[in-house]
Amino acid sequence: MPRFARVVATVTLGAALVFAPAGAATASESDLDDFAIESFDARYVLTRDADGHAHLQVTETIVAVYPDFDQNKGFYRDIPEYRHGVQLHTAVDSVVDEFGQPVPYTTEYYYDFFSVGLGDDTYVHGRQTYVISYRQMDVVEAFADTGADEFYWDVNGTGWAQPFGSVSMTLSVDPSLVPALTGATDCAVLVGECDEPLTMTTALDGSAVFTAVSTGLVPNESLTVAIAFAPGTFVPGEVVVAPPTDDGGGDYEPVYEPPTFWQAAAPFIVGPAGVVIAFIAGVTQGADRSRRTGASDIIIPQYTPPDGLNVMVAAYIAGRPERAFAAQIVDLAVRGNVRLLDHPTDDSAPFAVELLHTDGLDDLETQLVESIFGSDPQPGRRIPLGSSNTTLGTKLTGVYRAVDKKLKSDGLQDTPRPTGLWSVLFFLSVVVVIIGGFIAFSRLAGDGAFEATAISTVIAFFAARATYARRSTVAPLSARGRETNDHLLGMRDYMQLAEEDRIRMLQSPEGAERVDVDDQAQLVKLYERLLPYAVIFGIEREWSEELTVKAAAAHVPVTWWAGSSDFSSWRLNSTIQQLRRATPEPPRPVVAKAKSSSSGSGWGGFGGGWGTGGSSSGWSGSSGSSFSGGSSGGSFSGGGGGGGGGRGR
Repeated sequence: MPRFARVVATVTLGAALVFAPAGAATASESDLDDFAIESFDARYVLTRDADGHAHLQVTETIVAVYPDFDQNKGFYRDIPEYRHGVQLHTAVDSVVDEFGQPVPYTTEYYYDFFSVGLGDDTYVHGRQTYVISYRQMDVVEAFADTGADEFYWDVNGTGWAQPFGSVSMTLSVDPSLVPALTGATDCAVLVGECDEPLTMTTALDGSAVFTAVSTGLVPNESLTVAIAFAPGTFVPGEVVVAPPTDDGGGDYEPVYEPPTFWQAAAPFIVGPAGVVIAFIAGVTQGADRSRRTGASDIIIPQYTPPDGLNVMVAAYIAGRPERAFAAQIVDLAVRGNVRLLDHPTDDSAPFAVELLHTDGLDDLETQLVESIFGSDPQPGRRIPLGSSNTTLGTKLTGVYRAVDKKLKSDGLQDTPRPTGLWSVLFFLSVVVVIIGGFIAFSRLAGDGAFEATAISTVIAFFAARATYARRSTVAPLSARGRETNDHLLGMRDYMQLAEEDRIRMLQSPEGAERVDVDDQAQLVKLYERLLPYAVIFGIEREWSEELTVKAAAAHVPVTWWAGSSDFSSWRLNSTIQQLRRATPEPPRPVVAKAKSSSSGSGWGGFGGGWGTGGSSSGWSGSSGSSFSGGSSGGSFSGGGGGGGGGRGR
């Protein structure tokens, strides 16, 4: 490979390593979320420190039910770390199971969430219990439209792709804060009220205890509670990120710098640009192959094969390597080297080939015969061909390689060389992928620009792969190869002529010197000699019928075929089709497919694909419910805190 091609190929591989894992992770997220939450119980203790800030001690008991097969290693509990720009300073104290045994966990910031990764690299199955204890502060917020300090809280949160069997909460308000309670409360889910109204009882120590429960929550639905305190009960936390403009007091969303023009336009430019480049590369490749491999404008019908041309080589030149084996066996049969036996040796071998002699074989034919009949082929040996012969395909690999070498050694095939235009196009496709990657990661913490640009970059990457695939790895025919291809196409055209036209051609001065049209036996031999080439061009059924009619009219027995019934064109064609199915195709086309004067070649699309998935919706502080104004009856406005969501892992 030229140095330039090696460099750009390396860059493309690097891009693949960068983006492929992300694509694979995205594709699998939806599977990881295929589990359920049996119950979610949250226990809150609300206190106030000496400086007036609210403190919340949280204990969440989550019972997850995983599938019985290896899918999940746990899940991520994503706890909101910011509420309207105020940091809640989340700190995890412990994670244990229902028996108090420690559960492995990790913590990290995930966007504006404090994410707790539950479990390790061990797969979990069935019912699993997680008890998470953590602390937060500044969890109460003052709202001007209600004139109250509100503990407005999503219990489980709306960022879950799982259904919940039940969600319950218990809030214990410190006795020192009880006098500040206004009595206004509310409890709601996404649609409607909670199963039971939010109730309050008084504990022995004087604390106020609120409880709420709701059952049968669907994915992205949260239990939300609101409890009012007198204004000024708590000192608000410092706003560290400016809250967005939201007249309805909606959920906090991170504020980002507006994207530049290129960052905003990248999703609409990167992917389409890669596809256009790949399309141009494909079109130019098709045009280049047509120019270097296509047949001449005028094809002269021919009724004899090119001198000294092996039939398998002819199949490769004609762009039909998958027919090389069948055509060569038929050629050996009509020459008397082998006999086709159309009677089954067993259910898996519907026919067999019998070796008669090895006289007159060239090197490729000798290698083929030894691959079939063994290194010391003996006349009379019969080899079944069918599904029971599982080793023949492997043995023929060396024959296919020998044909490839023969094409080169005989000067029939040129060395594949990428064009200068392809090199430029491939370079541009790699540049597009790199630029897309830089833009995507520059918006990694952005408002959706990363996802859109990353998807567009993945499209560009696969387009770059398609552009690379458009290089000239399939060798075109040389001038001699194109001349031979013209001759083969002339044989095809001759076999497709009407009978009268074929006879008329044989009666020409040149034809009369070779074939006596009045000698029917000689015509049968001519038709037999052309049968392997009919196999190459896929017209063996029609030519078998012509041969059968000629042989019957001339009373010439077909000695190279033997069957359990009388010889017929149908039986002969059936044998040939069995031959074609007896072996696998060559591993790849080793020569550019020849284009006849009446056919064209073009560019086929590129392969590859990618899947998308993941948990539905985003996380929110209270997007699962909304409370409108009013300070009585427990209806409050403003975005709630807490909640968050979870993701399978």
